[in-house]
Amino acid sequence: GATPWDGSLRFAPWSTYTWRAEVQGGPEPGSAVPGLWSGPSAPVSWTVVPPTPVAVTPGTATVTSGGISVRFTSTDSLDAGAEGTYVLDVYRVTPSGSTVASGAVGSYPAGAKRQADGSYVVEDTTASVPTGTSYLVEVSDPLGRRSPRVTVATL
Repeated sequence: GATPWDGSLRFAPWSTYTWRAEVQGGPEPGSAVPGLWSGPSAPVSWTVVPPTPVAVTPGTATVTSGGISVRFTSTDSLDAGAEGTYVLDVYRVTPSGSTVASGAVGSYPAGAKRQADGSYVVEDTTASVPTGTSYLVEVSDPLGRRSPRVTVATL
């Protein structure tokens, strides 16, 4: 949300803020000179933890010379900073009767798969992925909370 002192500013998600407080006494009776300052309080910290990650937005699966390129987007920034990282878990689901097994393509730090346009690209290097194969993505945040698993593309 907004900061108390400026409504246009926002606290950054996954950031820890620390502060101390001091108070100044009022003027002595009959004086206009402000009173003395107290000593600083003990430090207090607050970490901004955003809501559980949302499901990613479906995209495409494209055959490339190295396998299958799976592209999708997210409405969340997936930037966690010092508190940890978001992880993309990608799964392949092949049609029944396929000789290629369904299973995990891999787990990846979100920042490593982010493209310049803000989308995310994961490569499945499994040979001979059959038509009808679906790719599912689940996001986990630094606390281990998971988004719903979503089918992002079908080949």
